[in-house]
Amino acid sequence: MNVDLTGTLVAILPIENVNDNFQKKGFVVQIDEELKYPQKVIAYAVNSRIDLVKNLSVGQAVNISCNLRGRETKDKKYYISLEIWKAETL
Repeated sequence: MNVDLTGTLVAILPIENVNDNFQKKGFVVQIDEELKYPQKVIAYAVNSRIDLVKNLSVGQAVNISCNLRGRETKDKKYYISLEIWKAETL
């Protein structure tokens, strides 16, 4: 499922090397800025897609397109994540 986030980039996290074949970099976008309680949402650029977001800076207005991912752990916990596949400044 595709998700688009439009808002202000408020944080860029360092690259996290999960293992030899997997690294990710987090980007926090503040969305719904016109509402009383804007939300801060994190999305991750993974592996080669980290290069797609290398020119982004904190404070920029951005539109980030992501894939919504879900997974289940062995102990029946559930997680979702947003994986970036496109990013552009506004």
